[in-house]
Amino acid sequence: MLTIQSTPYATGATISGDIWDFDAFLTAAFDLIGDTNKFYDYQSTHDRLTAALIKLAAARKGKEEVIVVSNGATRDQLKEKGMITPERNVYFGYKMLWPELLFTAFGLNDFVLLRSKNIKHPHLHLYTMEVRLFQAKVIEALEIAMPDEDFSDVKQALLSPERSTEDYATQYVDMLALSYLNVPKEERKVLLPKIARSIIVGGNDYEVFKQKVVAEANKTKSAVHNIKLTADYPDYDDIEW
Repeated sequence: MLTIQSTPYATGATISGDIWDFDAFLTAAFDLIGDTNKFYDYQSTHDRLTAALIKLAAARKGKEEVIVVSNGATRDQLKEKGMITPERNVYFGYKMLWPELLFTAFGLNDFVLLRSKNIKHPHLHLYTMEVRLFQAKVIEALEIAMPDEDFSDVKQALLSPERSTEDYATQYVDMLALSYLNVPKEERKVLLPKIARSIIVGGNDYEVFKQKVVAEANKTKSAVHNIKLTADYPDYDDIEW
């Protein structure tokens, strides 16, 4: 299974695993979100999730980080079995900004629920279980990065069926992510609970932002999910994680 660990400054989290770990999650996630335009009211979420999954697919090919880890086999064990084999495995890794990762876990929840309507035993569905495991790993990493009193509220909101990304202005995730990166790295962990609530629960700031996006969409006669926010992200290697 994939491993997810918050980075030192809580700028994001490192998602790592071997090629089969990535394949298992990516196959499940791409299957659950389905084809584009299948759930029109969730098109913004679909597009955002697709972009995140494509980044993970690139990481699976070693495009970002390659990590060498112990596979647990000792020299004595291998000698006893008469085997000559490596004692280490190659893992691939990708650091995802916390705002992006939180929205990914949040949005996947919607597609799990949407697809469950057409699955006979959704709780036993292999792809559903794989995505739920990914969400659990995100929550586990978040718990370590966040104070207990904040974590409990965020966890409940993240998995609540009453919270949804239907008609979500996903441009807001970019705005929060860029704002988060502009905060001194030592202060990001303190800000993380607020960022998490802003993405999952929303609030006045989100509503004001969404109205601006809707107004721009109306002006140009475009769908909200086609409105692009100019997001000048720093290069991956230049981010102080």
